[in-house]
Amino acid sequence: MDAQSYYLFSEGIWDEDGNLWLYPPAPYAYRELADTIEHTVIDGDTPWSIAGKYWAALGSRASELYKLICDFQPTPIIDATIRLEAGTTIYVPSLRTVVEEIFNESRRLEVTG
Repeated sequence: MDAQSYYLFSEGIWDEDGNLWLYPPAPYAYRELADTIEHTVIDGDTPWSIAGKYWAALGSRASELYKLICDFQPTPIIDATIRLEAGTTIYVPSLRTVVEEIFNESRRLEVTG
C-alpha cells in the first residue's frame, strides 16, 4: 500500500475472486493543534485543491489525500462533492501533522487496536 494512502491503516478482506475490499480507516478527527492551518474558502476551492495547495511537498498525489481534510473538520465533510461556500473556514492539518501523526506507523496500533 502506498505510504501516503488514505487507506494506509485500513483493514480489508479478500473475496473469492481475489479482490481486496478495504474498510474505511478510522478518521484522524479534528483536534486543536498549534500548527493547524485555518483556510478561508474562496470560490472554486475544493477539498482536492486545498490538499494540493498545502501538501504539495508530498508530491503530485497530494490532492488525493483530500479525505484527510474532510475528516479533520469539527463537523466532518461527509460529501466532498458538495460545493464549499466562499468565506467558510476549513481546518487543514499541517504537513507536519500529516507526516508525523496521521501517517506515522505508531498510529496503526491506535487505529487497528
